[in-house]
Amino acid sequence: GDVTISDGNLVIGTSGHGIDFSANTESSVTGVSNQSELFDYYEEGTWTPAPKGASTAGSVTSGTTLGRYTRVGNMVTVEYRLNAVVLASASGSYRIGGLPYTVGGTDYNGGACALHSVTFDGDQEVTLNATGTELYFIVSRSGTSWTSLDQSAFGSQHYSHGTITYTV
Repeated sequence: GDVTISDGNLVIGTSGHGIDFSANTESSVTGVSNQSELFDYYEEGTWTPAPKGASTAGSVTSGTTLGRYTRVGNMVTVEYRLNAVVLASASGSYRIGGLPYTVGGTDYNGGACALHSVTFDGDQEVTLNATGTELYFIVSRSGTSWTSLDQSAFGSQHYSHGTITYTV
């Protein structure tokens, strides 16, 4: 039968346990394999985005950084906002450290971002990616390979916001 909780929470008392969906019918599509049918993790909160250079970190001398995240199972979705950030004495590709969970799996993650006061060289498209505990910007260029967006492209006071989902 059904379980009804009139008031209060359903508490899972031991780590690694959760709601078991193994009674569901698995996908019958060729090439698809089931890894788990246990819903065993949920969390939401805030994180502190930390802009920096990959070669020399530098320091944020002004501006604000805001971040929120939600983890469901092994998937983490993060949102960030950088407002009027000044990153001084940094070098290398632009990174945003401080992700709430370390990226797992293949590191092939993708997200969307918007940038203000950033200089682009010609025909480029920028997407968000993640590795370790950092976000970075992938630049797709016409007729050549990908590269990362260097911190020198960011104006003295820049703005950015974005969202990415990655596996842990």
